[in-house]
Parts: sequence; C-alpha cells; structure tokens
Amino acid sequence: MNSENNNNTPATAQLKQTLPTGKIVDTQSALKRLQYEFMAIMITADSKISTFSKENNIFIWKWTISGSKDTIFEGKKYKLYLSFHVDYPFKPPSA
Repeated sequence: MNSENNNNTPATAQLKQTLPTGKIVDTQSALKRLQYEFMAIMITADSKISTFSKENNIFIWKWTISGSKDTIFEGKKYKLYLSFHVDYPFKPPSA
C-alpha cells in the first residue's frame, strides 16, 4: 500500500476534525440585500400596495394591501408584517 492511499495522512486527519459550533453571521449582506429589495419594491410597487420598514428597522416590513375595485375586497385594507432573519435570503421571512 503506498502513502497516497493511506487514509491517515495529516491532510485527511485535518479534514476529519470537527468544525467549531459558533457561526459568524454577516448581517451586512442581509442588510444590503434588504435595502436593495425594499427600494426595488418602492419604485415598482402597485399603488394599492404600500411598504414601510417598521420603526426604521429594515428587518421588519409593514405591508398594506388595498382591495381591488369592483371586487368583494374593495374598500378593505389588509396589513401584513414580514420579519426577516439576519441570515436572509438563506432563511425565509416570517409573517
């Protein structure tokens, strides 16, 4: 058996070590992504939909959707809060 096929080489032993349990979260990536998506929605949104960040917190969005004209929903307003995780977009928001 040659040394290249030996599973106990130093490189292989290093790969088998356990990874640290602590995870560093890059909140700046989520923040930039949310700012970009928020602005895109503000620019292209339908007039029946409004979006605001709650208390200037970009991780919580408040949506208000007005019911369409000539439907049973006309005159009604629906409110929705979306809460984004710091791992966004890898974790979905909750409503």
